[in-house]
Amino acid sequence: VRNYVQYTVICSKLKKDNKNIEIFKRYSDFDCLRAKLLERWPGIYIPNIPHKKIVGNMDNEFVSLRLKLLNKFCYKLSKLPHLFNSDELIMFLKSDDVEKVLNKLPKEGYDEILMKYKKVFVNSIKEDSTATDQNIQKCSNFMNKVLLKTLNSIK
Repeated sequence: VRNYVQYTVICSKLKKDNKNIEIFKRYSDFDCLRAKLLERWPGIYIPNIPHKKIVGNMDNEFVSLRLKLLNKFCYKLSKLPHLFNSDELIMFLKSDDVEKVLNKLPKEGYDEILMKYKKVFVNSIKEDSTATDQNIQKCSNFMNKVLLKTLNSIK
């Protein structure tokens, strides 16, 4: 007898044979993914997932609501290219043992995180040349205000 729920999440941004891809994951897989994203993308907005619930987490109404909120989490990730194309999300989608695979990712240092962010934001600036100056300013402000403070706190 299974004492957990596997949620079917539809990923419309990923297609196979012109059909949306469905993934089947446990709540703990989503929880692990979000924790790893928070760890490896400090200072970056990571969408929330529904809270854990110990009692009543198998009730149909609760499972339906959680499924809706997990789909919303995936939708929000799909709108953030740096997270949608991240190693963490790719491993999450491909693995049957999400926690084991994600925990094998190496801890990134200050310089690695800074270079990753620089690459992500420089690429996003290049994609939208009509607002280049504005994007450069936004990126610069982000790097100065949020990222450096966050990275300094984990040094």
